Amino acid sequence: MNNKRTIFITGATGLVGSYLLKTLLLNGHKVYALARNADDKSAEKRILEILRSWDEKISTEKLRIIEGDITKDSLDLDEKTRELLKNEIEEIFHAAAITDLNQPMAKMRKVNVEGTRNVLDLAKEFSKIVKINHISTAYIYGDYNGLFKESDLDVGQKLYTNYEETKFRAEQLVEEYRKKGFWVDIYRPSIVVGDSKNGKTFQFKHIYQFISLCELEIFDTLPILDAYVSLEPVDLLAEAIYIISINTKDKNRNYHPFPKKLIRVEDIINIASQLLNFKKPKIVSLEDFKIERLTASQRAILKNSILSVNLKKTLDSNYTNAILSKLDFKFPDIDNGLIAKILKYFVSVSRQNRVRNEINF
Repeated sequence: MNNKRTIFITGATGLVGSYLLKTLLLNGHKVYALARNADDKSAEKRILEILRSWDEKISTEKLRIIEGDITKDSLDLDEKTRELLKNEIEEIFHAAAITDLNQPMAKMRKVNVEGTRNVLDLAKEFSKIVKINHISTAYIYGDYNGLFKESDLDVGQKLYTNYEETKFRAEQLVEEYRKKGFWVDIYRPSIVVGDSKNGKTFQFKHIYQFISLCELEIFDTLPILDAYVSLEPVDLLAEAIYIISINTKDKNRNYHPFPKKLIRVEDIINIASQLLNFKKPKIVSLEDFKIERLTASQRAILKNSILSVNLKKTLDSNYTNAILSKLDFKFPDIDNGLIAKILKYFVSVSRQNRVRNEINF
């Protein structure tokens, strides 16, 4: 395959998508990036602002920005644009998604499921297309308590959140298109955090929101004993996805591009409590957590926090990490020093910026 192929990317204003865009440009690809006009800003301005927040000096000579919307047929592209893409695009990175845990189901289905269908349908028109890379999530395993591997999808799991549900349905959709002859690789990131070099990010969701919750000290007790997460800096995730994509010859594979070592949630809270100077809640098991003693407000808060996700040791990434090792890439250990670096950036930004709950697609 041509290692400098022309690429089409969605989700270029989101956390993962924007860093993937940066990675693709730095590696010399011509990239067509799709975005909507939003917040009184053009698609072009939105993408360029985020891209330059990662790298002020990055060259945009090979970047082409297209206004469109994945929730609409043909992504709302006119015939002239579709004809242009038809004759140029060789690969797609589909990173657009709503990543909040519990936005209204209809809204999330429209973006995460139907948006994926629209991207796949548009790909039918591309005469030079080689493959599609679909960015999913590792947390589609729901309440499954076994070892959830890359080859797994439907293991009879119950899904806790609208995010898990819609990303699971999107993967089922991908399976249908694979059977139609499409080459679609799936990448399932874990919990994405800031840049490994400086902790920088513009999106503070999930683990960051959970730390903010702890900082409020409205829970004396939390059920995170033996709770584990996989954290991965966005720069390392983008590099891992790119390395696999550019080198893979196996078709229709699923990848878990995150470190093998999981991290205790309690350890993260210990570091955060020192940096933010809040009283750490008492840590108990889920069985010992007296949920009936919570107020209605407290229950609602927990339902929309990371605690609504299965935090048992179920994630497995051995297959993906073995492939990355052969390609001379290894995730560094996410130790206390790196966690502290990530959290220090979090502390340094204003509360107004770090509590936002946005949709990027």
